[in-house]
Amino acid sequence: LCSNEFESGVLEEWVSAHGGLASRLADMLREPNPPGVAPLQVALDRPMRPDAAVILGGGVAADPPGAGVEHTGAAAGSGGAVAPARSDGPPLLPPTLAPAGPWGELQACRPCALGVIRGAVYALRERIPDVELPARARGREDCWYGRACRTQGHRPAHAAKLNHICGQRRFH
Repeated sequence: LCSNEFESGVLEEWVSAHGGLASRLADMLREPNPPGVAPLQVALDRPMRPDAAVILGGGVAADPPGAGVEHTGAAAGSGGAVAPARSDGPPLLPPTLAPAGPWGELQACRPCALGVIRGAVYALRERIPDVELPARARGREDCWYGRACRTQGHRPAHAAKLNHICGQRRFH
């Protein structure tokens, strides 16, 4: 939650009353993108390997034989397009990756697995209905920078005053 202690506290309070974090994350990974909710978004810290063969939209990611599985992925809703190749670096891919179907058995390297967990934690907090939030977290105005706000991690008063579980509204 971008080092936002306020939002982390809100999430901790909610999950403690709803089966615990491990249980809620397991549920999230079983059905990461149910209809009618914002999709779980995964941003990777590093680009995919240049030799990764990735098919977007089909939930399939394949590597050359013996190459392993790190830094591959597929994006839901992209119509099955193949990632365009670049001669000067990794394939051009959107920053959010979302394979179709359950994610509980995904194989990933540590950095990619951490990206999936960070995305799942954010989506878990994002999907808490307003009526289930603690009173201190309801009805706050959205921060212009939303999730990308750099101030939320080092100014607790700013983090508590404004909602950061939203997209960037200005200056992007």
